[in-house]
Amino acid sequence: MKNAKNFPTWEEVESMLQRDDCQGFCLACGEEVSGIEPDADGYECECCGEREVYGSHNVLIMEAFKGGRGE
Repeated sequence: MKNAKNFPTWEEVESMLQRDDCQGFCLACGEEVSGIEPDADGYECECCGEREVYGSHNVLIMEAFKGGRGE
């Protein structure tokens, strides 16, 4: 997670976790990526080519999101 800038919002992460549909986030460009396991770590993004795609569980564990519960 070298130059990660495009964190999803807490609401986006929460929705992804509830859907449980193999989606992940590219923390480099902000794209939502399909076919990603919840524990994906540093996968290559099909959109920008950076190795910054993380599964929903890892995004949560890393606290790589904007906002949060109770804010």
